[in-house]
Amino acid sequence: MKFQFGLAAIAVALVTPAVASATEELTPKPAFAERRNLPRAIRDPVTGNNIVEPSAPILAPVGSGPFRLNRGFEGTSDYDSRALGSALIPPDTMGAVGTSQYVQLINGSFSVYSKSTGALLAPRITDSAFWTRIGGGATGGDPRVLFDTVTNRWLAIGFDGSGANIRIAVSATDDALGAWRSAVVPGVSGPVFPRGGLADYPTLSLSGNAVLIGTNDFSITPTNTFRYEGTTLNVLNRADVFDASGPILSSLTKFETRRPFLTLADADRGFAIQGVNSNDMGSSATVVAASAFLNDKLTYDINNAGFAGATQTAQIYLSDVGGQVYDAPQAARQPVSGPNARILDALDDRISANAWEANGRIYFVSTVTPTGTDNNVVRITVMDKATKTVLSETDINDPSGKFDFYQGSLAVNDQGQLVVGFNRSGDVSTGQDGRVSIFARAYRTFANGTLGQLGDDILIKQSLVDEYHNGSPIGQAAVGRQRWGDYSAVNLDPNNQRSFWVTGQFAREYNTLENHPEGNGSGFARWGTYIAAVDLTGVPEPGTWLMMVAGFGFVGVSMRRRAAATVAA
Repeated sequence: MKFQFGLAAIAVALVTPAVASATEELTPKPAFAERRNLPRAIRDPVTGNNIVEPSAPILAPVGSGPFRLNRGFEGTSDYDSRALGSALIPPDTMGAVGTSQYVQLINGSFSVYSKSTGALLAPRITDSAFWTRIGGGATGGDPRVLFDTVTNRWLAIGFDGSGANIRIAVSATDDALGAWRSAVVPGVSGPVFPRGGLADYPTLSLSGNAVLIGTNDFSITPTNTFRYEGTTLNVLNRADVFDASGPILSSLTKFETRRPFLTLADADRGFAIQGVNSNDMGSSATVVAASAFLNDKLTYDINNAGFAGATQTAQIYLSDVGGQVYDAPQAARQPVSGPNARILDALDDRISANAWEANGRIYFVSTVTPTGTDNNVVRITVMDKATKTVLSETDINDPSGKFDFYQGSLAVNDQGQLVVGFNRSGDVSTGQDGRVSIFARAYRTFANGTLGQLGDDILIKQSLVDEYHNGSPIGQAAVGRQRWGDYSAVNLDPNNQRSFWVTGQFAREYNTLENHPEGNGSGFARWGTYIAAVDLTGVPEPGTWLMMVAGFGFVGVSMRRRAAATVAA
């Protein structure tokens, strides 16, 4: 037992951020009529540029050296979603790459693109239409999608219209426009949820023999607010999920953490539980997560995952095995002066993207603020799978303090080469460079688990406007949380171990009545998404690397941890 704590502290620390997410994503969608004759272009009132037309796709390699942009194209935008009758903030930018297609499944829409041309292969449909067509019903959002390279099939999840249950879907082939089958994983129910509840922020992983789905669980109180009740980790047999008649859910095992929390060991199985994607068909699956109550990360295993008798090991805090504690992320900067200069919600320290295993090492990223500093960084953690020792922590940051980094994601190949995608934005002194932008950075892994950067960062997409905020017209101060994210994704191309597909969000256009006759209910600056393939070329194989570099050692361990107050329940 590490700390004693009280329920009042939990409510203050956890319910507030998650309620905002649930409230915004579960608000009924405005009933806008579909406009079949959309204008070909609309004008940015500040720059005068026409900005509705998607930018031309990049179909030939850009740049040289070991790391370059191979191709890129726009994904769904806020404008596209509104044309379908959807208006959701944030989009929860999520996608995955298959053998010939790229699938984008976000809040409000489902799209399938050609990998080679970036062209839509079929008309875009709403996310609810996707689930309805395969035997489900309306969705409340929070989608995830993966491509399984073992079966060459797609796997997707999202919660249902009530938010209480998780929908799961599997494609019949590698064609995402072909047949799918779906099922419902029971979410929150029972005496803890007499008025209903929310299985929020579902995560997804293909973890060896198992499929893991984690949720943050909230009950609805008599005053129609949400109260944090703990977490659920749903563990399914991978072969059953991908069965030809599946997904079969008879193997489902639930690991639930529920109030009242008597000790930290009882309560803290993580927040935004993320299973580690792995093709190692061993007997265990590994979980990584942010602590629910401390500025720390933790990990544990599910032994015999996917089979009867699965058990959960004790959690290990990463600050005890070589990791660092940190401060909670702050609002991110953008290049304007005044009250809207630092308002972008960089979420919290949760692991908001896929975690991956390669060569006995586990890789994941999160957004944190290093203790004693004033800017957000994307922190890459490399951990030994067997010993759970942190081998290295590498920060994507700005020593000058003018830029913030957030909404990171990564993927790694079997040679220990990884690509990290992330957003970067900066203060007014950075000028146009401070606009919210999507970047990618590449690394290789040395023998001791430390990372070495490969080539320069690649700018994938810069926002077209200086300022992003939700819910009020241009020139007015932002009100409330300015949602950004909540996801991004990097996936390894199943046909090419040197090609990584990155998707992220950017600010596409100002919101004005002139631009959008239906009004400004979606926010001040409309969001856009971008999809890009970045390739590692001419990188030597791991056997030829200089495996040890003088002075390139372990990241120092800081054992500082916020004290947990003892509060009467």
